[in-house]
Amino acid sequence: MAEYAPIYTRPYENGWVNAPPEETPVTAEILDAYDIAVENIEGYLRDNPIRQPETASDISAVDVSVSGLTLTVQLKDGSGDVVSEKSVELPTGGSGTDADLDDLIVTNSISMGRKTGTNVGKQSVAEGYDTTATGYYSHAEGSTTTASGGSSHAEGYGTAASGLYSHAGGHGTKATGESSHAEGNNTTASEKCSHAEGHGTMATGYYSHAEGYASVARGGSSHAEGYGTKAMSSHQHVQGKYNVEDTTNKYAHIVGGGTSDYIRKNIHTLDWQGNAEYEGTVKSAGLILADTVTGQECMLTVADGNLQITPV
Repeated sequence: MAEYAPIYTRPYENGWVNAPPEETPVTAEILDAYDIAVENIEGYLRDNPIRQPETASDISAVDVSVSGLTLTVQLKDGSGDVVSEKSVELPTGGSGTDADLDDLIVTNSISMGRKTGTNVGKQSVAEGYDTTATGYYSHAEGSTTTASGGSSHAEGYGTAASGLYSHAGGHGTKATGESSHAEGNNTTASEKCSHAEGHGTMATGYYSHAEGYASVARGGSSHAEGYGTKAMSSHQHVQGKYNVEDTTNKYAHIVGGGTSDYIRKNIHTLDWQGNAEYEGTVKSAGLILADTVTGQECMLTVADGNLQITPV
C-alpha cells in the first residue's frame, strides 16, 4: 500500500482577496473553494492509501470532472479499472447559490469557443465555434464568424463584420463599411451606412440599400430591390427584374422587365424632369392636360365613343 503525503500549500494563508476591491462574486470566493477542494482531495489520499500497482504502467489515466458543485478525481489502471475515486462538494457562495453567479461581472473579454491563435479585442466576446473577435468592444457568435471592426457584431455562419460599428448576420455575409449592415446569404454592405439583405445582394454606395436576389445598389443613397436589379446612379430607385443600367443619372425611378443578366430591359422609367415612359399601354378613365399657353387644365374623357374636353 502506498502512502500519500500532502504537498499542496495555499498561495495565501488567510485566503484570496478580491482585486480590484469591488464586489466580484467570482474571484476570491471561487479560488478559496478550489484551495479547499485540493486540500480535501489530498487529505483523502493521505487517509486512504492507494493500492500500489504492479508496475507504473498500470496507471493509465487520472480523470478529473466537475458536475454542478461536485469535483471528482479518478485514478485508473492499465485495464481502465478505477483504482481510487474521490468526490468533493465545492462550497457555495454566501447566499447559498452556485458560487453567487446570478450577476456575473467581467471586466475584460470573454472567450467561449474563440479561435485559437487569434488576437483578443479589448472587452470583446467570442462564443460558439472558432469565432474571432479582434475589434475593441466587438462580439462574434455562431460558427467561424469574425468581428474585427470596433464595436462590430458578427453572428451566424462564416460572417464578417470589419467596418466600424458594423453588423453581419446570416451566412457568409460581409459588412465592411462603417455602420453598415449585411444580412441573409452572401450579401455585402461595403460603404458607410449601407444595407444589404436577401441573397447575393450588394450595397456599395453610401447610404445605399440592396434587397432581394442579386440586386446591386451602387449609387449614393440608391435603392435596388427585386431580382437582378441595378441602381447605379445617386438617389435612384429600381425595382422589378433585370433592368437596363443607368449610369448617367437620367432616371429617378426604373422598373425592370428583363429575363436575364444578358437580356435586360426597362418597362417603365421616370426621369428627373418628371417625364414617364411605359413599355405597354396606360389605361385611365381620364387624362388631365394643361394648356401650354394659358395654363388652363382640361380633362379628356371618352363617353359613348366621343372624346370630350372639360375644363377643370
